[in-house]
Amino acid sequence: MVDTIGPEEGLKSQVVMKIVPCRGGYLYVTSNAIYYNNGAQIKALDSFPYSNNYDVFIAENKKAWVLSSAGIFVLDERDLLSDKADNYMLLNRTRGLDTSVTANGFYSLNGDNLYLPCTDGVRKISISDYDSFSSEYEIKVSEIMAGDDVIEPVDGVYNIPATSGRLVFDVAVMNYSLSNPLLHIFLEGADDEGITCYQKNMQSLTYTNLPFGDYKLHVQVLDTAGKQVIREEVFKVTKESQLYERRYFKLYLFVVGFLLVTYIGWAIATLVQDMNNIQRLEQEATKDPLTGLLNKRGSSEALGDVIGKHSGILAILDLDSFKPVNDIYGHDMGDRMLIDLAELLKQSSDSKDILCRIGGDEFLAFYTDTTHDQMKEKTKFINEEILKRAKKHMGDDMSIPLGVSVGAVTVLAGEDTEYEARFRKADRALYSVKNSGKHDCRLYEEIVANVDSDDANITGITELRAILGERGKSDKPYRVERERMQDIYRLLVRFGDNDVVNSSLVHFTITGNGEEQVTPEIMELFLNTLKENLRNVDVYGNDSGNRVIVLLTDVDLNTAVKIADRIINKWNTQPKSEGYEITYEKEIL
Repeated sequence: MVDTIGPEEGLKSQVVMKIVPCRGGYLYVTSNAIYYNNGAQIKALDSFPYSNNYDVFIAENKKAWVLSSAGIFVLDERDLLSDKADNYMLLNRTRGLDTSVTANGFYSLNGDNLYLPCTDGVRKISISDYDSFSSEYEIKVSEIMAGDDVIEPVDGVYNIPATSGRLVFDVAVMNYSLSNPLLHIFLEGADDEGITCYQKNMQSLTYTNLPFGDYKLHVQVLDTAGKQVIREEVFKVTKESQLYERRYFKLYLFVVGFLLVTYIGWAIATLVQDMNNIQRLEQEATKDPLTGLLNKRGSSEALGDVIGKHSGILAILDLDSFKPVNDIYGHDMGDRMLIDLAELLKQSSDSKDILCRIGGDEFLAFYTDTTHDQMKEKTKFINEEILKRAKKHMGDDMSIPLGVSVGAVTVLAGEDTEYEARFRKADRALYSVKNSGKHDCRLYEEIVANVDSDDANITGITELRAILGERGKSDKPYRVERERMQDIYRLLVRFGDNDVVNSSLVHFTITGNGEEQVTPEIMELFLNTLKENLRNVDVYGNDSGNRVIVLLTDVDLNTAVKIADRIINKWNTQPKSEGYEITYEKEIL
């Protein structure tokens, strides 16, 4: 015995299977590891991925072949000895070695072939061309299944009967080397690319509802890069047509389908047209064509469903001084103002509110969950905006006092009062506003609250007095529009003709000196001068353009002259009166 190598020297395993000479020393193949003895030390090659190894063969090309129970590991000798065994190839069942190497056996090298002791006999492997392809394999169709039926070839052609069921193509590749070739199996004429897999993972090619026609089943063996075809076999396949696949049947179906689609299209178009006509007629029956709001009929239906179910305010809105717009600027301008008013109503409402035009210049609205103060704000907004739009359309010198008078009534959810009764109360409130200066909002409850009565349902002359009467006492003169001025003028003339009371008419005219223009601002300034200097029994208002009418009650002509001169003197004291001249005419009524 020359020496003993054991745990003290670094060999921790007590069972040594083989001792293999290698570059710079020896490899010890033990029962649980591989050790490398370089003459200076013995260390375990811990990076090697497997422990149950049998032997190691070092080829002339410096490849190390490690025989193990898992197969054959092939790697560079340098990587193995430097304990960097990460880059290796494992020859096992997936590479064609479908057996196991025997432990305690001995390999034999004969030229380029390595003979291995295996559990089923001796296997031969080329150590230089162990992963290359070989022609030592056979390609054939294992079977073609149409449902449960096996299709046998007739004169080299596989004839598949007419069926819409499942078709399964199984091929067999018998390989007699350790290589595991890459295969591409596909059916030429089908719409897919087939399958690509390795021999050991070969799959069936499956189709459902394959169309009739002639096909070719290709089985290709590819190189390791999967680009070049090394070998290919082609098998002819024919599938018979089913009834619905035949040309004359398709033509028949096309004609029937075309006629059916044409009929359905015609029926749908007719139905849609009828529905559109019905919808259009319904809209025409319930919608105002000018403003797009509900008309009188539509308002009765819509509000009849709402009154008593929701709380809010029912309001009648009347466009004041609308007639002069039509008379002076034409009906197109009148329509423009009605459209603008409808737009303002939409801006001051939300989706829960109901808006209607019930005729001419009269509108109706139900504002859900709205208070009297909020209704006042809406009225103020509409009056300000409608005047702005009127001046935009008709010019800044437009002197027509356009505005909105609103009569409203409170509606409470759960009340039994019908819509028509609520409408009459709102109409009475509107009448009160029209007789109290216009351009305002008045609530029906506000009118009757000023009447000293314990009766909640005020009727008769008491209600009439509350509606017609002026709200509060005023020491200012009464300003009216021209059409109402005409009624008052005629009444005072009757008083004079019957010696009831004498009244005087004064007609003022404002003119500018030189280039000064009589603007609406100047006219309003003069009207304010009249308001501050006339009695509360006098009446005044715009005539047209730069003219103003004043009716002085219980005044003779001399007194009327004095009053007119006093007003002119007051006017001349105004800072903005410079450049303007006031003249007047007078007559006794």
